[in-house]
Parts: sequence; C-alpha cells; structure tokens
Amino acid sequence: MKYIKLILNNKKISKYLLTLILSVFIIGGCKVEDTDNVESSNPVNTAIVNITPEDLVGDACTIGDIIVDAELIPDGSPFTIEIIDTKSTVAGCILGSDFTIQDKVATASFVVDYVLDVVRNLRVLVKITPINGAPFQTFTDILVSPIGVSISGPDTIVVDIDPEAEGDPDPIQLVFNATGLLDKVSNAEVTLSNPGIGSVDDEMPPILPDETIRFVYSPMNTPGVQVITVSLSLVTDLVLLALCPVLSPSVDITAIVTIEQNTVEMMEEEMM
Repeated sequence: MKYIKLILNNKKISKYLLTLILSVFIIGGCKVEDTDNVESSNPVNTAIVNITPEDLVGDACTIGDIIVDAELIPDGSPFTIEIIDTKSTVAGCILGSDFTIQDKVATASFVVDYVLDVVRNLRVLVKITPINGAPFQTFTDILVSPIGVSISGPDTIVVDIDPEAEGDPDPIQLVFNATGLLDKVSNAEVTLSNPGIGSVDDEMPPILPDETIRFVYSPMNTPGVQVITVSLSLVTDLVLLALCPVLSPSVDITAIVTIEQNTVEMMEEEMM
C-alpha cells in the first residue's frame, strides 16, 4: 500500500511507471560513451539546455526537469539525453521514453544517484536529430550538492576528570549538521564506544527543521576515551529504483566525535 500511495500522489512517478508497464520504457541516461573532450556541435545555439531545480541535491530522490529550448528544430524531431560525470560514468537516469521535440521544446525528467562529502560536477548531454537535418549535440554542466552528516564544532573534545571530586562533569550539548537529509530520514542512531564512562540522553535523536541533530552527552567522573558515532541509513524508494536501476539501493552516512576524559595527571603526561 505504501508504494501504491506514492505512485498515486506523485504524478511524475505514476506517469513513468505506466510507461514501464506498457513496455515502452527506456532509460535514456544509461548509455555510456567517451565524452572527456566532447564539444557542443549545437549550430548557432539552436538548442539551449535549462535544468530545474538549480540547487540540485544528490539524494537519489529529488526528480529534476530538463528543458531544452529548440526554437529552430522541427517538432517531432527525436532527441536523447545522458547524465554522466567527468569520467563518463553514468550518474543518473532519464525517466520516460519516446523523446521528441514538441512545441519547439524538448523536456524530460531525471534523477541522480547519491552524492556524498563533496560537490559533484555532472554533464547533461543532449543529442538531437532534426527531421531532414544533420544530428547535433549540446550540453550543460550542473553542480550537485552532497548530502551528509558532520559535527558542528571540533571533532575532539577534552573533559577534565577529577576522581576525587563528588559528582560528574557537566553534560555536553552536541550538535551535528544533517545536510540535505531533512524529510529523507526521520532519526539518527547514536552509539558509544565506551558506555561505561558516559551516556547520551537520546539514542535516536530526530533531524530538526534547521537540519541539525542535537543530543546531550553526560560524561562520568571516569577517565577514558569515548567515541560517539552518529549514523543514518537511507534506502532508495523501490519505485524509483525500478525506474532507474543505476541508483544505489541504499547508503549509510556516519560522523564521529571523540571525547577525551582526562585526569590532571594524564594531561600532564601528554604535555611532557
């Protein structure tokens, strides 16, 4: 029922799934060829490629649109589109089939795979065969922002421990940035490498509207090293995966912060 509701609520996905059922579905972005030094053969800019959304995120979920203004190309002229990276590796899929120029415009929808850690440069390559004309190609490059999780602040925190003191050190508020993950996954999982020297107030903290994950670590008055790992698992929707098999089925994202709970003696030894 989950996927039926998804199909019914998403006009784009339902349209392309119907195309798949009718057995005329092709993945236009799954053909690979050497384009390291490709140059546009677009005659006098007769086709201009526009991409939406402009702030594309590599979450294997967002469906973007490619709109090619082709004022001088006859309607009915076929075209193909590929999405590749700088190494000519397929980086996503074109959704749909039977691409032809209509009303002087070529349109298609697409989805790209997960992008982690760094911005990824992708190329949208459009090949058009005008009716009674010579084939030509044009392209545009797009930047896809990564998704990920990172600690807000230093990745190592030192806590002073005094074994002779009464009570434990003050709790520590930890904040992690969850970039591009809002509405993609509800909660993170927090694990401790050494639960005998500290604890957290929430082992499954939510991703907040400001794209942060917040929880409190309470160190005990015990020396040692605590490695706190924040993990998130994303699973690609089965409908999109059926439409675009080059998408990764899932991805795990992690970030860590290290808490060093040192006594005065330990700190003096480290300084010697």
